[in-house]
Amino acid sequence: MPVGMIFQDSRFDRPDIMPDRGHLLQRSISSSTVDMVIADQVYGSDYHVDSWGPNLLKLSFIEKGAFDLEFGTRTLSTSLDRRALLIAQPEGLIKRQRNYVDAEHRCVTLIFTPRFIAETLSALQTGPQSILREFADGRVTDLHIENHVMNGQMIDCLATIVRTDLNDPLSGMLLESKVLELLYCFFRQLSSGSGGGCPPGQDAPLLRERSRLRDAKEVLDAEFRKPPSLEELGRMVGMSRTKFATSFKQEFGTTIGEYCHSLRMNHARSLTRDHSISFSEVAYQVGYEHQSSFSQAYRCFFGVTPKEDRHRRDS
Repeated sequence: MPVGMIFQDSRFDRPDIMPDRGHLLQRSISSSTVDMVIADQVYGSDYHVDSWGPNLLKLSFIEKGAFDLEFGTRTLSTSLDRRALLIAQPEGLIKRQRNYVDAEHRCVTLIFTPRFIAETLSALQTGPQSILREFADGRVTDLHIENHVMNGQMIDCLATIVRTDLNDPLSGMLLESKVLELLYCFFRQLSSGSGGGCPPGQDAPLLRERSRLRDAKEVLDAEFRKPPSLEELGRMVGMSRTKFATSFKQEFGTTIGEYCHSLRMNHARSLTRDHSISFSEVAYQVGYEHQSSFSQAYRCFFGVTPKEDRHRRDS
């Protein structure tokens, strides 16, 4: 593994270059090597993973994740949906990530060295946040974590990467193009000072509106099988239909329909792990009247049918 990150999973005796059951792909990004870990799983038990290596920077684009991070005497509990987590980890420091049973984890993590960051920063006309320059210069002496909002373009790239069929001999071309697009979006966001999530020329929702949008999102989380209409949601939060739809996408980087569809598909995927539940019952539980329509939607979202996905997870 050229970048040099090592992982010690508490479920196994020996350290490895791969955490959990993700897939490691080494790609030449620009003129440096970047290691990529794709995680798409539901944790089957409580366990932890220690990681260490030379001076490294990790950038995780997280669609869904909940875990605790421990470093030294500090603990950080995180529940991250549609966020980019930037972690600078100096040589000799061990980071522990605690994962918990039934927690979902879908993300793409890129691991790279100071050289890559230095080359990237040299191409920018404006200086992004100081931690990157400190990292590129070898001046980071303690773990540093930043949490950034992912914009819509990043979310689309992440979804494509996670759903890519790694058995496709041409998948490397698609993955590399999407990784480059992710990095472009992230570093462009940093260099512009934008918090992400809002298209250029549009203002982010006000704080009071953001609180109401989170309330509406909680309603969708609970009622995604048969979500309220846009008009009903708008009335709940005191916004017009158009204002609510626009503000929701600005805040969360996805449309209401896409968000509900993602909830339905991911809940369906968790149900397919239970062999006692038939696929027709899974379809019914996520709001589909016909199993054929459900299977088609599932295949479009994950790239495999429910039956193929269950068989793959059992193998």
